[in-house]
Amino acid sequence: MKKINPSLMALCALGVLSTACVEKSSPQKLNKVSLDSATAEAVIGDDKVDFKVINKNALSQKSLASKILKPTSQKALDTLAKLPQGGKNPESIAKTAAVQSETLLVGFPIGLVGEQNIFGGVLTDVTDTNSEDLGALKLTDLTPIHVRTVVTGISEGTPMLALVGCASDCSESAEQGPLLAFPIVGVDQESQSLILDMSAIGQELDLISMIDPKGEYTKLRAIKSATVNVEYSVSTLVFDIKTDMVPVDGSSTNVTSFNVRWYMKLTSGFNSAFTVRQPTNGVGFFTTERRESPVIQRFAAANDGSSVHYHIKGVPESYKQLFADSVENWNKEFKEIIGRDLLTYEFVDVGTPSYDEVVAGDIRFNVIEWELKHKAPYVGFGPSIANQYTGEIFSGNVLVQGVMTEEMYKRWFAVSDQVRAYQAQGKIAQAQKMLKDFNADIQQKQAALSKRTFKMKLGKNLVMNVNSQRPELLDQIPRVFELTPEGMGYQEYVNRYMQDTLEHEIGHNLGLRHNFKGTVGAVGGDVRGTASRSIMEYLPNLHVINSGIGDYDRMALAFGYRGIKPTETNWFCTDEHQVRDGIDLRGINPECNQNDATNDPFGYFKERLDIAIAHLVNPGSAKAPLYEAKELKGQIDNVVLGLTSYALGASSTGDQWVAFFDKAGRPADKSQVPAYVVDTMREALCNDTVTQAIAMKSGEAKAKAENNIKTASAIIQVKAYQLGFNVLGQVACQQSLPLE
Repeated sequence: MKKINPSLMALCALGVLSTACVEKSSPQKLNKVSLDSATAEAVIGDDKVDFKVINKNALSQKSLASKILKPTSQKALDTLAKLPQGGKNPESIAKTAAVQSETLLVGFPIGLVGEQNIFGGVLTDVTDTNSEDLGALKLTDLTPIHVRTVVTGISEGTPMLALVGCASDCSESAEQGPLLAFPIVGVDQESQSLILDMSAIGQELDLISMIDPKGEYTKLRAIKSATVNVEYSVSTLVFDIKTDMVPVDGSSTNVTSFNVRWYMKLTSGFNSAFTVRQPTNGVGFFTTERRESPVIQRFAAANDGSSVHYHIKGVPESYKQLFADSVENWNKEFKEIIGRDLLTYEFVDVGTPSYDEVVAGDIRFNVIEWELKHKAPYVGFGPSIANQYTGEIFSGNVLVQGVMTEEMYKRWFAVSDQVRAYQAQGKIAQAQKMLKDFNADIQQKQAALSKRTFKMKLGKNLVMNVNSQRPELLDQIPRVFELTPEGMGYQEYVNRYMQDTLEHEIGHNLGLRHNFKGTVGAVGGDVRGTASRSIMEYLPNLHVINSGIGDYDRMALAFGYRGIKPTETNWFCTDEHQVRDGIDLRGINPECNQNDATNDPFGYFKERLDIAIAHLVNPGSAKAPLYEAKELKGQIDNVVLGLTSYALGASSTGDQWVAFFDKAGRPADKSQVPAYVVDTMREALCNDTVTQAIAMKSGEAKAKAENNIKTASAIIQVKAYQLGFNVLGQVACQQSLPLE
């Protein structure tokens, strides 16, 4: 083994697993040993430093030659006793070494025991390429933990190298406890290193069994879990744990494999000039989870010319310019804020050597990936990983379900074209049914998605993040599809939609949270940036194509990356602030709603209610309406939630509203808002259009329309009552059905 230059020692504190380290390594050069490629003794490293990984046979031969001491020998124990100690072994981790024939044994320099590292893991792959449920597990991770390496278990006769750290509410004086441990199977006198058994940790870091120990979600049970790969580059050591699973019901012997990439990152590898920044009112950033006093998360933007480099992976040639433009649009903002580009990028194409090496979830990379392998029930999401003491983001990932998105919107455009053709031919019923069936299919996907929730822990204290079910990160399929925009073709729409998705997800990577107040700053128009003052907003699919990086986003970046205090403090709200079911709406600002649009959210919800009622009476036709009220219950409930939030939130938040009182016909006093909401609901049911639509019909058609209005009235009253707004008997223009 090459001698380590003393000047490198400060960079060599990788803690667990490595025998040396590297001053600087290109992210394109991955140094690794896997079970498939391991020989008796392998070398990994770069031009300056070598690492050795050995297997069981090499360990035995070196032990016989007295080059490696048994860990329980007196001489080895004397050596171990002089190292920083950590007390008892972690309860949840294996106490015995596996030492199987395929074991990967990695040396760790004795002089580095006691150094600080960051530890975590990310689920990077599943071999099942058809299951959306399993595909959605990709990028499930453990929020990184600051750990120190110590020796434990000497008195018990099972010496281990343990990771000691704080799992939550961490401060300088917080109690540190053992979290994980690696069995020590030898002490190498020649290289002055501890030989660690990587395979023993494989069973203990089996995330999939931790997610779903009984197979209730995955319908699978684990048959094997093992460490299969060790890699080192850019001051980070990673090791892969592969878990093989088969169906719990014995219906098949087909194996589904999951890969979790665990990492150790040197704490001294972070930017020493990074400024810790406390949250402030008016803008929203993700904050640290393990620190006692949370700070905002963001990339470093030092004046040393360093950049945040993205690998844009698997993107079809036709979309490359769009992806590049999305990155450059953020760079335009950074040029104004920090005086230069922050983001750089390169495309990684299918079939190139680096395609398999660059893995989303590997913290050595920032990745934007057009997902070609795993299916998942979302359009895109953008998790990042940050130093939990400082907030410095060191890895960002964006996953885009590009193939699924293309398929869905091609289908929408095909349906819309056919609907318009039917309308031109006077085949109104066929047109309505086609659009109705398409929406029913989309809503079924949404319903399935809402049921897919689960939790998991590592040991007793460490909660794993299933990022695909975190609402603050996930961008789901739109709920309601009407006809496509007039005069806009499929490719133009998808390009604009895709660009909104990319810029939104990159915004998450930069640290920005959702902003559901962006729409009140809309200016109207048919160009990007007019539908909201924030790209971090959610918008319906007829509005999202006019979204873009806006004034709020610029203000947020200025604070996050330069510390400039927000000039507006009423432009932001996020997931936990918004109008939603299951909470007391009396203290919620109704202008904070992810389901609204336009600079008049109340007017938007009123319009949505009018559209739903029109579906239920089929105005202008003697024929029966195609829809039944119960089929539109979800849409009506959502509208009632939006309208009711104004009635319940008026007294406590009315003074903060910016897009309600200035509209014609609205009350001037917040005390009059509840009555106005009741009148709005009643008017939607009892206006002349509804009356005339019913009068045009006869027989079964008339009876169906009348019954729809009665049922809709009942739906509105029940939903409002459930939300805490009693309108029973106040929104019915005919005798309503019994409330259930």
